Formats: sequence, C-alpha cells, structure tokens
Amino acid sequence: MERSDTISPKKVRYSKQLGISIDVGVSPRGTIALERCARSYAWLQGRNEVETTDIHAVLNDLFRHRLVISEHAKLNGRSVDDIIELTKNQVPVPEEKGNDRETMMIRRAKRT
Repeated sequence: MERSDTISPKKVRYSKQLGISIDVGVSPRGTIALERCARSYAWLQGRNEVETTDIHAVLNDLFRHRLVISEHAKLNGRSVDDIIELTKNQVPVPEEKGNDRETMMIRRAKRT
C-alpha cells in the first residue's frame, strides 16, 4: 500500500535548491512578524484583507537579516535578497479550496 504523505519529486527539488543556499532559516517569530507586518501593510493600503502582494511587499525587509546564506550561495554571487526572491518564485500561492489547512491559515491572516 502506497503512503499518501510521500513527498513529490518537485517538492524535493525545491527543498534541495533552498537547502544548498540557506544555512539558517527564519524562525517561528519571523513568520509571526511576517503575518503582522503584512496585515499592517494591507491596512495602510486601505484593505482589511491580506493579499499575496502585501506579503511580498514586506518579505525582503523582514527576512533579510533573519536568513543566513551558505558559503556555496555566497561563492556563486547570491545575496540574501536573491535567495528571498528564489523562495518567492518557488513557493506556490495557495488557492482557496474549502476548509483545508492552507485556506484556514489564509483566512486567519485576513482577519483584522
């Protein structure tokens, strides 16, 4: 019987690419700060709901000092901002599908 929680090859490739480039990632406090800053940014833009553009607007400034990139990334001329952009491009934007975990997290982030 095949397990339903196996990792797809696409996810493994994504993890390896970032794993090679990042020595120390963002802590749970960093993700909490991202949620709060994205909500604040959305509010400053006159909206009550957080959109992907709000997250992308604050992501670099918030995570720049929290990520420690690897020597491999530095030797290849990558900056912290390059790695953040790589992450933005690789992480898919969740679509609302119902009451799954991702949708609940989006709804929670949209609350004011």
